[in-house]
Amino acid sequence: QAAGRPAMGLNKEYVVSLTLTSLLPATAITIINVLLMLAARWFGEREVHLTKTGEAAAITWYMTVAMVLNGAVVLWNVSSGPPSWFTNPGLVSDMYAMLAINFIFPPLMFLMDYELALNWFWRRRLTDEKLKELNLELDKYRDKEEAADRDMFRYVEEKVRSWEVCFEPTIMDLPRHYANAEKTYYCCLIY
Repeated sequence: QAAGRPAMGLNKEYVVSLTLTSLLPATAITIINVLLMLAARWFGEREVHLTKTGEAAAITWYMTVAMVLNGAVVLWNVSSGPPSWFTNPGLVSDMYAMLAINFIFPPLMFLMDYELALNWFWRRRLTDEKLKELNLELDKYRDKEEAADRDMFRYVEEKVRSWEVCFEPTIMDLPRHYANAEKTYYCCLIY
């Protein structure tokens, strides 16, 4: 410890201050970003686009702009000015915490594939006996001429499709992944 200066390193007050002033607002920004992404997807899907690629590009753009405004611009405006940007708590620690949380959690959410995990309860109910029963019903009504038999075949096909959905992994959401990557890039570029 040199001439009246505090010792460098992590102390309890610094960690508590960092948590309360940086990590909690960063977590709130992440939650708001999720809501903004849902809104961007909702608005983008209701617009008229000539192609699916055009729709995905519009959704990506809406998500990116909303998240950059929510992340970078809000933190920048909340900070009182350049003298307090580099102190603790300040703009630099807030921005670092926001980028760290937004860099870590979105990829983890993608890797977890929670929809496939939730369908595990339904997949457990499909037994070999139920599979044999469905196959027998399909064979019984396949290639029949009567309308009632064709309706029963379509009904059994719908039951099979409902089971197939339980075994499918979640489709990769490219607009969301691109928007998260672009948000990180633009926030780093701004700061």
